[in-house]
Amino acid sequence: MSSISARIAFLSILFPLLGLVHAQTAQEIFSATGETQGLCVRIGTTNGTLESDLANGGKMVVYGMALNRSDRETAIRTVASRNLQGVVTVDHYSSINSLPFSDNLPNLVVVDLDGIGSGVTEAEVMRIVAPEGAAYMKKGGSWKAYPKAQPAEYGDFNMFEGGAECNMHISDKTIGVPNSLQWIADYPDRDNGFTLNQGSGSRTWHDKHIGVEGSAVDKEGHLWMKCRNAYNGRLLWKLKTLPKMKGDNDYDARGRALCLGDNMLFTYVADGKPLAAVDLENGKILRYFEGGPILERNACNLEFALVLYSDGKVLQAYNKTLSVHDAKTGNLLWKKTDGPYPYACISQNNVYAIQGSYEESGYTRNQNHGAKNRINYDLSTGAQKWSSSASGSSLAGLHYYQGKLVEFRGEYKCCGSTNGHTAVIDPTNGKEIWKKGYPAMASVGTPLFLGNRVYVTSSNAKGMVSYDLDNGASKTEADVSGVHGACKRNVATDTHLLVNGMYFLDKDMSLSKTTFSRAGCGSSVHPANGMVYAPPSGCSCYKMFHGYAAFKYQAPEQPLADNLRLESYAAAPAKISSDTKWPADNEWPMFMSSPRRDRYTEIPLKAELNKKWSVKISKADKGGSSWEDFDNSKPYSGFLTPPTVSGGRVYVSVTHTHEIVSLDAGNGSELWRFSAGGRVDGPPTIYGGLCVFGSADGYMYCLNAVSGELIWRFFAGKTNRKI
Repeated sequence: MSSISARIAFLSILFPLLGLVHAQTAQEIFSATGETQGLCVRIGTTNGTLESDLANGGKMVVYGMALNRSDRETAIRTVASRNLQGVVTVDHYSSINSLPFSDNLPNLVVVDLDGIGSGVTEAEVMRIVAPEGAAYMKKGGSWKAYPKAQPAEYGDFNMFEGGAECNMHISDKTIGVPNSLQWIADYPDRDNGFTLNQGSGSRTWHDKHIGVEGSAVDKEGHLWMKCRNAYNGRLLWKLKTLPKMKGDNDYDARGRALCLGDNMLFTYVADGKPLAAVDLENGKILRYFEGGPILERNACNLEFALVLYSDGKVLQAYNKTLSVHDAKTGNLLWKKTDGPYPYACISQNNVYAIQGSYEESGYTRNQNHGAKNRINYDLSTGAQKWSSSASGSSLAGLHYYQGKLVEFRGEYKCCGSTNGHTAVIDPTNGKEIWKKGYPAMASVGTPLFLGNRVYVTSSNAKGMVSYDLDNGASKTEADVSGVHGACKRNVATDTHLLVNGMYFLDKDMSLSKTTFSRAGCGSSVHPANGMVYAPPSGCSCYKMFHGYAAFKYQAPEQPLADNLRLESYAAAPAKISSDTKWPADNEWPMFMSSPRRDRYTEIPLKAELNKKWSVKISKADKGGSSWEDFDNSKPYSGFLTPPTVSGGRVYVSVTHTHEIVSLDAGNGSELWRFSAGGRVDGPPTIYGGLCVFGSADGYMYCLNAVSGELIWRFFAGKTNRKI
């Protein structure tokens, strides 16, 4: 072969490899895609430099997929040199056909389709990209951004009862009975919370009370508004708002005072202040709606505030005031001060409100709302169109659905029942079309709408009762006596009724129970974006996920074949004799000391212990929203696991940086450090010269306990699908 032809052959081999290296710069990728925070996947990792740059100071969690082992090791060293362990993770894949991620997960995927050869297709890349995210792909010799639109069939949940019509019906035909977890955040907090989804679907918000310095009831404490990406749960920003009031343990109903619209979040952020508009992109307060009601929780509890958005206008019902502002300018359009107005809904430029009696309701916790009149106001001008009598001692809601106004009366009771009625009102004149009462309704005071019927749960009938919206003809639908009754609000999609959280009734009233999560008291789970979002719940009736989570239905996957589970890397040390005592008397080689979990050692201890050495284990840079989220989400005992001790060495797992660290027990000097492919939430077990531990990436790892060299890893999960 001539020297010229040899060079040509060499260049033809080198060219695709160079494509993997030069994926342009992170800033060029950010500029082309508009994606600067959230979750990023890089397919074809080489030296880890681009992955580290894509982390964007901790705003982006990055997962790199190296196509050979040496590239992974090089990338890990680069990531460690920039103190980005945990924010940037790199793993090795010998071959890639289907990507090991759930649908609609990362905000950004970077891949050189020309360079990696066959296996990964453009369609497979776009499958995993989250809606309103983008793929940055090289194909045909050029790099280009490929944005992914929000599917038109996805629904939104952006106000307390779904939308301004307050009918708890979400137009989403894609939501099935969930069988998989998409993401989970804020694991340990079992306080109740409330979640919303922006109309565009790319953001989700929840409020949550988190304690400060020990969580003393009268000194801690604020309500934090947290903004996360709706598809992967990454924290985008958070806003410190209201302090917790002494003796006030119920933030559940704050959801009535949360509303999304026009790329803004509307909520109360401080006592003595009017409603605020918060920029959804960055969490900054844009303006206050002057001239409307002022938040005074000592006079009127927050649970009696209602905020709705419709057609560029923001409605507030709080204390004795009903007001409407222009959302963008903050200008007051009109207000009424003859309230209270305990309930309202909006449809087609009409406000339908219940005017109550302040003397009857009292505006103290757990008292019913008195109801005097139903009133129809023009949304733009406040002009009254009609008024009709609405006498009654309790009211659960006023809802607009398919051209009809539905009044639903009943009292919230967590574990009991009460009398109530359902009535359909003509929205053009306020007259009752029909009214049906029942002697004992279930504790959850929200009706459901599906097709041309309104559904209520009745403990007297021990089932789901529905009424024809046109004539009130009733029908006992389904036996839900086995559904655990509690104060969880019901919600409906185009295909299912969701009763008491995660119990699904389809159109044939066939019941599917899912018990892995439920809503907080007074709240509901929230269907949107093809998923079901569950806010933190304080319930301990059965085992479930605790935290803020998103669930969805996903077609069942085939388990990973057994012959693909084990990956061997290096030879193991010689086996110890079967008669060797383990654990040794002077060792603590596993969590809680031994397989008996007895937390016992025969080594005598002195009454007073002196510090021998101290060492900083983690060198990770804790800047950016990703680390802030890691620190505030503590599903484990702490940033470091308890140590294990064997052979004169100390072993400890660094949870959020995905590392195992070995130290000299005599002086604390670092002996070696190993990076896994996911969080390591427990200490390793040391046996026979082996260091064994599990990781959140689904693998069991076995290292040489002396050198830290990887001997083997075994995939123990069912499928290699990452969330």
